[in-house]
Amino acid sequence: MVKRTPRNACSESETLKISDLQSVGTLIADGACTGEKTGRTSLKRSAQQFDGTKRVVRRKTQRLENAKRRCLPKKLRECGNDGDGALEILYQAHPQLLCIRPNVQENTTVSPVPAGSEAAEEVALYLDGTSIRTVMQIFGRIKRLDPVLVLMYQAISFYSSLSTADNQHESEMRQCFKAAIAACGVCGDWEKALHILKIDMPSGADLQPSIDAYHAVLCACGRASQIDQMLQLMRDLETGSGDQLSESKRTGALGLPQPDRTCYQTALTACMRNQDRWSESLLLIRRMREQGIEPDLNCYNLAIASCSKAAGRHKEAIQLLEEMENDPTVQPNDMSYESVIRACSKAGAWEDSSRFLSKISSEASIDRAEKGGHANAVSMGGDQQMPVYFERLNQFQKVGKGREAWWQIGSFKFSNCSDADFRETLEIGIQPHRNPVRNGISLVFINSKNQEKVGFMLLRNHVYHSNQALLQSSLIGMLIEKKYRGKGLANIFMSIWLSVCLDTHTIPAAEKINKPLISLVLSRFGFIPPIDGGGVEVEIAPYKQGMTTVQSKSDETQRDWEPTMCLYSPSHKSLDGAFCNRDLRQQKMVISRDPPNPRGKKVHVKTGFVHPIAEHLGRNNPDSLETMTQLETMVKGTLSEEDGNKLVFAGNAMSLKQSMFGFMPGISFED
Repeated sequence: MVKRTPRNACSESETLKISDLQSVGTLIADGACTGEKTGRTSLKRSAQQFDGTKRVVRRKTQRLENAKRRCLPKKLRECGNDGDGALEILYQAHPQLLCIRPNVQENTTVSPVPAGSEAAEEVALYLDGTSIRTVMQIFGRIKRLDPVLVLMYQAISFYSSLSTADNQHESEMRQCFKAAIAACGVCGDWEKALHILKIDMPSGADLQPSIDAYHAVLCACGRASQIDQMLQLMRDLETGSGDQLSESKRTGALGLPQPDRTCYQTALTACMRNQDRWSESLLLIRRMREQGIEPDLNCYNLAIASCSKAAGRHKEAIQLLEEMENDPTVQPNDMSYESVIRACSKAGAWEDSSRFLSKISSEASIDRAEKGGHANAVSMGGDQQMPVYFERLNQFQKVGKGREAWWQIGSFKFSNCSDADFRETLEIGIQPHRNPVRNGISLVFINSKNQEKVGFMLLRNHVYHSNQALLQSSLIGMLIEKKYRGKGLANIFMSIWLSVCLDTHTIPAAEKINKPLISLVLSRFGFIPPIDGGGVEVEIAPYKQGMTTVQSKSDETQRDWEPTMCLYSPSHKSLDGAFCNRDLRQQKMVISRDPPNPRGKKVHVKTGFVHPIAEHLGRNNPDSLETMTQLETMVKGTLSEEDGNKLVFAGNAMSLKQSMFGFMPGISFED
């Protein structure tokens, strides 16, 4: 039985050169002509056999190259952030790229690979744009732009060398350009992104920049906050003119590509991220209509959000919202109303805020309550409660103005601290956000000696899910300013927050925590992950030089920060993808392949936390009293009140409860 070769497989020995086939054909023809008894029939049969052999070899070679195209990008993606390793794999698969030596600084390349050269015969002449784009994306993630530009110029030169550049090759080349521009945007080099659009595409590859290329350049300018340059590019698209392309490179007689909705959305997003660009957002909405593009819900919401971020621009936000309400093709959603309410609240226009709140409650309350449960349903009345909430907060001392304002609810005095920064008092304050139910409130800590912010705890306070008569305060995150780290303040902050919870009979909890150090502090105070909470168990220990980490050698050599701790898990898959490079850099930690020595402490990350008193609070039984007593003892021991440190709150338990939960309607604050 003959074993058949799979259709998509072809051994390297079967891949013959065209020149070899031509030599075979010449020999066949010569033998046919010189034979004494060979006639036209044998000559014709020989030629047909030669043509058939060529077709078979070409089909097998094409199947081999197609299989490589499918498998190579996947193999490159498996390299993760190892850009050098991915580049080596790419060059092994496509050695023709190594024949090109571009000069990135001068934006030039050597002569392209001749189509009939030996290098061209050894490999199939096609441009694998998908694989090149994958490698560019890897280097873009680690912010190494030079290898991206080298690959781009190699692709340009190779594309120019192709004798027949069909639509497929053109599409592959455009992928390379778009990936290079995107990498420029990630690396913050918006000028190089513009150079690729203006010079490299039309002059280097003889390609008219498509609208996708403009999307990438607009995004790059927006990332770098080059709003003026981005708006100029938009004007060039709208008018079909500009200095970036010669007349011979324009799209027929129409000039540059026409801007589409994505162009305007990209520009509106960039303006929204800059607080002083609200006027440009309004202008972009008007220019969209002039181009015959009606703004959709996303465009309106971006413009309204831009106005809500700027101080005193609530009237413009209201005008945009009214335009949406009068437009039969687009209707405002919850985000639209919330942005307008936020703008009105910032300007103190409570009447306008209440007017739009009534529309939310009448049009979207059922939908929001179904999607977000009790917290979203309460938030509809939360902004109506805000004037009353701020009135209650004013019983405490207000410090600062605008977004930085906070209300002092207490203080913590260090009596015997050796640190010169804390020989005075740590002031404790409440700093509510614009939508406290959804975004939470901050428990801020201020150094009274110099009025510097030491840190804060972000809390989301709401009604306890299983008992509507109880309240719950959930920790979202905690931050200590870099200057004050390493002084044991995380335990102090946690103890102060728990003191507030105990005084107000509030259940403490934590939402999904991604930082191992915060998880470690929570575990010290008796917090545990929920039974069905998932998460990852890791071992945390101090970092030591020489540890074997999961990062590639190139990442380690490029690391511009010193790690202070390491994470380890017996199952490396559990940590795979759990922390991105940004998380590792911000928390100054690495992931170790081997167990630390000495062994560290085990904590859970990527999960929420609950406290045992949640099951007993409100029930008059011995377990409840014992659990709360243990927590109170731990809190007092951490605050060292027996050594003279003193925690004092400015009001009674009811006023503290009002400061923590006063923005929620329907809650009784009677003694």
